[in-house]
This record gives sequence, C-alpha cells and structure tokens, in this order.
Amino acid sequence: MDADWTEKYRPRALKDIVGNASALERLRRWGESWSNGAPEKRGVILAGPPGVGKTSAAHALAFEFGWEVIELNASDQRNAGAIKSIAHRGAIFEGFSHTGEFRRARDGGRKLIILDEADNIFGREDAGGARAIVQMLRETMQPVILIANDYQKLKQKSGEIVSSCITLYFDLPSEFQVSRLLSDIAGKEGMKATEGFFGMLASQCGGDVRSAVNDLQSFSKGGKNVLEEKDIASIGYRDVQIEPEIFVRNLFAARNMGEARRAYREFDGTPDEAMLWLDGNMTAGMSGAEDLSKGYAMLSSADLFLGRANRAKIYSLWPYAIDMMTCGIAVSRKSRAVGAEFKLPFWLIMMSRSKASRGVRNGLCMKLARYTHTSSSAIASQDLAYYSRMLEDDQELRGHMAAALYLTEAEVGYLLRERTDSERVAQVMAEVRALEEKGRKGTGALQVQGGPGAG
Repeated sequence: MDADWTEKYRPRALKDIVGNASALERLRRWGESWSNGAPEKRGVILAGPPGVGKTSAAHALAFEFGWEVIELNASDQRNAGAIKSIAHRGAIFEGFSHTGEFRRARDGGRKLIILDEADNIFGREDAGGARAIVQMLRETMQPVILIANDYQKLKQKSGEIVSSCITLYFDLPSEFQVSRLLSDIAGKEGMKATEGFFGMLASQCGGDVRSAVNDLQSFSKGGKNVLEEKDIASIGYRDVQIEPEIFVRNLFAARNMGEARRAYREFDGTPDEAMLWLDGNMTAGMSGAEDLSKGYAMLSSADLFLGRANRAKIYSLWPYAIDMMTCGIAVSRKSRAVGAEFKLPFWLIMMSRSKASRGVRNGLCMKLARYTHTSSSAIASQDLAYYSRMLEDDQELRGHMAAALYLTEAEVGYLLRERTDSERVAQVMAEVRALEEKGRKGTGALQVQGGPGAG
C-alpha cells in the first residue's frame, strides 16, 4: 500500500510549511523562549481552518528543537481525568525519550504537549476537561500547543484557556504557494503535468493544503503520462468555509481584487453579516485616516446596494454590494495594519447573547439534574433560582458545587448573575482549583454536602 503523501511530505522544519510566515516566526520565538525556563505564556493556540498546516507546524517545532511529543487527539477520551493523567502529568514531570533515555528539562529535554481540536472538548463526555487544561497551562514546565479550527467557539467556551495562551492565526496560503508545493512533490514522485495543472489544482482546493496533496496523490494512480487542466474537473471545487475572524483578516490583507473576492467566497455568511464584521473591525484593519475614510465610503456604498436589494427583493444587486465591501476595501488601502486583533462586532454580540445565555442555562440545568437525580425541566422551572440564592449567601458552597459539578466560568456567572470575567467568578474558580489541589493530595473530596457520594 502506498504511503500517505501528507505524512510522507509532512514538513520537518517550520521553514518548509506553506504560508503563514509571520505566525511561524512568532511560534519559533516562543519555542526559543523555553531555553531560559518556562515563559509567562506557556501555551500557544494555533487557530485557523483545517488543512493549513497547524498540526504540521506543531510537529515541525518539536522536530527543530529536539522535543519529544505527547499528543492528545480527537479520537481520545478527553475528560478531566484523561487530560490530567496524560497531558498534565507529561507536562509537569521530566521523563524518558522514546529511546528510553532520561532527559532533563534544564538540559533541553523538553516534551511538547499537543492537544488537537481543542475547540471540541466541551461535550458532555468531556466534563472538567476545560478546567484541567487551564490548570495544566498554569502549572506546566513543558510547552503546550492547542490546535483549534473554530477559535471563536473555544473563546466563548473558555476565556481562561484563551487568556492563558498566545494565539497565532493561520490563514489560507496563496494559490501560488500551494501550486509550488504540489509541483515540488510531483517532481519527487516522477509525475509530469502541463504548466497550468498545478495552478488549477491549487485553485480547486480552496487553500486546504492537505486536501490538495491528497488530490495530487489520487492523480498519480491514474496512470496518465502527462496530467492536464481538464483532468481536474473530476474532483470539483472544494467548498472551504472559514471563521469570520479569518475572513476579516484575509480581506484586510488582500493585495488585489482577486484575493478580496476569494476571502468573501470562503466566508460562511450573508452579505449583511459580512458588512457587520467589516464595520466592527474597520479601525483595526485600516491604518491611517485616509485609508479609514475610503474604507467607510466603500462600506456606505455597499450598504446602499444591500438596502435596495432587501427592500425590493432584487438580489441581483448583491454582487455589486459584495464587490464594494471587498474589492473596494482592498484597493482603498495604501498600508497594512500590523498586529491587528479582529473581534466579534458589538451588534453581533448583542444578537448572539440571548442564544448563548440559553445554551449556558440548559447546560447548567442538565448538570444539576444529573447530580440531584431529577429532571432538567424541573430544575429550570422551579429550582434554578433557589440554587442561585443559596450560592449568593454561601461562599464555601459556591466552590464545592462548582468543583463537584464541573461548572464552567459561564455557568458560575449565570448562577451568580455576574459577568464571566467578574471578580466573584474568578474567586469561585480559584476556590475550585484549591479544592482540586487538596483532592490530589488526599486531603479532601470534591462533594457537595448532602449530594450523591456525600457522608
């Protein structure tokens, strides 16, 4: 059986990864900072769409620095116990290499902890997983990398994880970069193709490098002497959708109208939603008063077209609006904002707040129902307010209940009627960590008095 080319040609060094040079350089500097002991930020989040090199970057970093790798991926059970027993212990303690050699951290013998798909650890089976990750990030004496396809989801679920890490965004590479990689691999494999074949294959993959390499390998099995553009029609265009933050980042970084159109094509949203995202991040993406003025002028023109299209139901006007807000912004910008951080716009925050609140409330009711052996509907209709009043008056109970039920910051905030980042919520989470530390030392159990397992 032929080897998987994505593994066969996985980059061994950060310089060999396609695109994202700035993010890779920051990742290298973070790796170098470990030579002087544990840095302030001991974890890094690699965020971006699938197939752009996040996992390859993590492994390449480990290979460059001679670090061992401990990896916890999506197929593993990732509740609190699993994370503590595998990642947490591996992160804190020194150990042995895969060859059996004892390696001390002070001699450079570090281990890189990789948690893949970190944005998907919040299911019912992952109880306490987020809290265990936060604890690991605070105590680890080894580098940790979290890989997330949906950064916004990770940020909404656990602000503590995000604030404990450096976040590096991986954007889609250019078609030229992907085309050059495919041509290099084909040369090593003895494949022949026309001049335009690799460019078209790169265009079809939508920036997903892994998929492009897989497609190239599938063509190698066809037995054709020279591959041509027409051969690519059989695989079709890959519909790659990206996070809104990456859409905004790609658009403000677009160097021409083609890249601007491509950024919108990969955005999974309506023109109205794109307008909100761009409006909310215009000051971050456009540097200088002149650029900002031109950018808002283009958005204003796009808004006129969208308004007419929506009022008259003439949706053929949408392309004009889209070109105004994408191509218009790309050609208006003379300089690029360096190190800009793009955020969820205020109006979208307001629109999503009620939905997010219901999600937190439902999750809280389910946890309380399982613990008290009753129904979640009974908790929601009768008992939730009672629990809130109890926690208001009993500081000790707050910590024990949050620990025993594996409550998230959002759930604690809901019960206390406080913002997730408030001082009271932070105090409760600190109490939880103290209780967990006592539990590890065998000096206490995480039980709510009177609940299951008590007494």
